[in-house]
Amino acid sequence: MKLLQRTYKNLLEFIWPRFCINCKKKLQINQAIFCKDCINRINYIHFPYCNICGDPVDGDVRQSYTCHYCNHRRPHFSMARSAIRFDAIAKKAIYELKYNKETYVGKNLAELAVQTVEQEYKNVIFDYITYIPLHKRRVRQRTFNQSKVIAQYIAKMLQVNMAPDLLIRSKYTNTQTLLNFQQRKKNISGAFKATNIPKLENKTILLVDDVMTTGATVNECSKTLKKAGALNVYVITVARG
Repeated sequence: MKLLQRTYKNLLEFIWPRFCINCKKKLQINQAIFCKDCINRINYIHFPYCNICGDPVDGDVRQSYTCHYCNHRRPHFSMARSAIRFDAIAKKAIYELKYNKETYVGKNLAELAVQTVEQEYKNVIFDYITYIPLHKRRVRQRTFNQSKVIAQYIAKMLQVNMAPDLLIRSKYTNTQTLLNFQQRKKNISGAFKATNIPKLENKTILLVDDVMTTGATVNECSKTLKKAGALNVYVITVARG
C-alpha cells in the first residue's frame, strides 16, 4: 500500500511539479512550500524577547526582560508570541496567501505558529481560538480573511474550538502599513466590537493574526475581548515585524 502511495505521489510530481514559493526551485516530495535552502534561511524567533509582547531583543540579555512599551503601559493581552521574523521569506509566503489567494500556504504557516504555541503556552488551556476580523468592505475586496484561514488550521492542529463569532470589525480603517505606533493606535481605536458576550465570560482566548508589528491591532482586539468578559487573551502570530 505504501509503495502504491509513493508511486502515485511520484507520478503527480512528474505531471504537476511544485516549486518553492520563495525562490521557485523545484520542490522534493517531502517539501511543502519551501525548498531546503529557503527552510534553512527562515529566521525563527528565539530568546531573548520581551516576556509580555514577545518583541525580539538584540544583544546579550540573559534574564527576564520587559520592553519599554510594555513597561510604560501594560498591554491588554496576557502574552504575545510570534514564530518567525517578518523577513523576505516570511513576506513572500504571507503575500501569496493574502493577495494571491494561495490558501494552502495557510496550513504551513499555521504549523509554524503551532510549534510556538506548544512551546510558549504549554501550560495554558484555551477555551476558544479566534482571529483578527476584517471589515466587511475589506472582505469583499479580498474575498477571504487570511488570519481566519491560519486560525482554522491552528484550531484543528491543537484540537481547540474555533470561535469565529467573538469579534467583528465595526469601523473601516485605513491600512496600518505606513503608520507609526501612535498613528496605528489611533487608527485602530474603537474599530472592534464583541458579538457573543455570554460565550466570552471567564474564557481564555487564543487570538490569531498573520503579522504583528507594533501590536496595536492585537492589543485593541484584546481590550475588546477583555471588556466583554474574557478572562485572558493570548496572542499568536506567524511573523513579527
